[in-house]
Amino acid sequence: MARRFEAFADAALAVLERLADGVLDTAEVRIIKAPADELVLLQARDSVSGGPFFLGEVLIQACQVAIGTAMGVGYALGTDPRRALAAAILDAALNAGHPHSAAIAAALDAELVEAHRRRLSESDLLERSRVKFEVLEG
Repeated sequence: MARRFEAFADAALAVLERLADGVLDTAEVRIIKAPADELVLLQARDSVSGGPFFLGEVLIQACQVAIGTAMGVGYALGTDPRRALAAAILDAALNAGHPHSAAIAAALDAELVEAHRRRLSESDLLERSRVKFEVLEG
């Protein structure tokens, strides 16, 4: 389930909306809570003690929908109601066992692979520009 929400966050919006449109064409989706601004606390881990602490508040969009009795939730960082709504629709479809579930899961897996590739590429670019300091003892 956690990887599902990682995919919702990292996937291209166009992919999420295309998949959600396929669900909307074949199922009755009820909006329980339309996308709306919310603040959540961002938890981080102290690098010295390893203990958790709250870094601050983060603005998100949150949404909740239903397909039959199956609920779906969607969250998006910042002000991105389209991503939150698409994620909620796809979450509900997967929870409901919608006929497109296998195709949705496969597309989300492909988006995760692409996001990982992008992160590796960005990391490689950053590594090339890292300044290496040598400490001279004397």
